[in-house]
Amino acid sequence: MRMIYKILTIACASLFWLQATHCYGQLTVKPVVTHASCNGGSDGKIGLQVTGTPPYTYEWSTGASTQDINELNAGLYRVKVKDARGNLREAQVQVQNRSGLKLEKKQMVIPYEDAKNGLLEVQVSGGRAPYFFFLSNYTDLNTIQQLKQLNGTFKGLSKGRYLVDVVDAKGCTASLSIRLK
Repeated sequence: MRMIYKILTIACASLFWLQATHCYGQLTVKPVVTHASCNGGSDGKIGLQVTGTPPYTYEWSTGASTQDINELNAGLYRVKVKDARGNLREAQVQVQNRSGLKLEKKQMVIPYEDAKNGLLEVQVSGGRAPYFFFLSNYTDLNTIQQLKQLNGTFKGLSKGRYLVDVVDAKGCTASLSIRLK
């Protein structure tokens, strides 16, 4: 009897069909994630690789009942999968922002009193080039000034509060608030 069981197991694993033998296994669910392209992007996707006894039913936290879901923002998604035998598996899937666009302060030179000789240099990582940098001076909220350029070095600055924004080729953004005092 043990020998016959081993032969049937090998036959099922090798996907050979023996009379009156079905090779249905345990229900398994493996998510395949495509992360959203950037903050606020709704182009994430989750596909499910499912094994078990078909047909399957799907119940997503979004209300969808399909095997794959698309047009997703970054966030946590839950799914319940049930096979024809009544086996149930649940999975939680995290969709993240793929761009990973980050902005960091690289160098800062504090200007002299009432002078416009300050320097601010920022460094960008992640995302996709080319990058556009915007510097907004928020020292006087009545006269907010903004500069736009292709590099992260801003010269001729006076003391004050600044906001640096970067936008990459896909429209993803990152911001950094800096005070020159």
